[in-house]
Amino acid sequence: MLGRHHQARELFRRATEAAPQVPQFLFNLAASERMLGEFAAAEARCDALLQRDPDNTLALSLRADLRTQTAERNHVSELEALLAKPGRADPVTLHFALGKEYEDLGDDRNAFRHISAGATLHRRRLNYNVGAELGVIDRILRTQTAQWLRDVPRGKEAVAPVFVTGLPRSGTTVVERIIASHSAVVSAGETGLFPIEIARAVREARGGAPNLYTLGRRYVEAVTGFAVPKGARFIDKTLQNYLYCGLIHAALPHAKIILLRRHPLDTCFALYKAHFSGTFPFSYDLVELAEYYLAFRRLAQALACDPAAARVPGSPIRGGRRRSAGREPPADGLPGPALGGRGHAVP
Repeated sequence: MLGRHHQARELFRRATEAAPQVPQFLFNLAASERMLGEFAAAEARCDALLQRDPDNTLALSLRADLRTQTAERNHVSELEALLAKPGRADPVTLHFALGKEYEDLGDDRNAFRHISAGATLHRRRLNYNVGAELGVIDRILRTQTAQWLRDVPRGKEAVAPVFVTGLPRSGTTVVERIIASHSAVVSAGETGLFPIEIARAVREARGGAPNLYTLGRRYVEAVTGFAVPKGARFIDKTLQNYLYCGLIHAALPHAKIILLRRHPLDTCFALYKAHFSGTFPFSYDLVELAEYYLAFRRLAQALACDPAAARVPGSPIRGGRRRSAGREPPADGLPGPALGGRGHAVP
């Protein structure tokens, strides 16, 4: 979560040496190596783990995602064989892994068949009502109006963090890395701290208006307490912060917010074929996914990403678009020829 992948890799390496019989340590090491771009090493760890535990769903999923599979090197037969043996590996994970590998091989029919099967099975496991999440966005649109944003008491923090936010697979990681390459900026990763501090402020308000000055101060203290040096300009890439742009603007008036959007078809299919861990439950049903995307787009337009619909002239919220060429970016997340769009400097 903190983005300290070099430290994580070293700690997991020590853990695997101290307790080589624990599969989770080996998987964690592979996951850290993946985050550092050491894909061959990560794949070797997954292969070693699967030799000990052939049904390890985490390793099966990670391995499929580490590189573009080819006709000469893929795991389709192995995954199909596991899927044909009920009670072994988790079928949801196997379907998503097969969807990824078939897509790499250009077999779109089988790719979609497995992605759809995995999403359907996963959705059945969830106790979830998309209407509740749509209601949250509707309440934001009703209450955080232009008048509210003009009149609400502002925080007084002088720090100017950069919030990079948007739906998954919309280009947030690429933008984060571009900005973090500047010598004056460090990335705090996906902290999740702003919504935590919002919940704290709401509890303390006891039904009244939360203190936005305290909210901004506590958020900055939390981030600088464990993630970045005090006084450093930092990036927070928590994806769901798009729900809190109005409160961020009010609590941290010097902050910059970059809200990424991508073509709806690319966004929705990228979400649909991803197997998330406990987040974005709307992504496993195509109708619910479309409904949520439309609500997200209404929110983005109202905030400032669409100049014609922007509520706040001079807002610090900047919209960025990622152009797609039909395929996902490379596994290392670095920008390739399919990426583009407007760029915004960080003053």
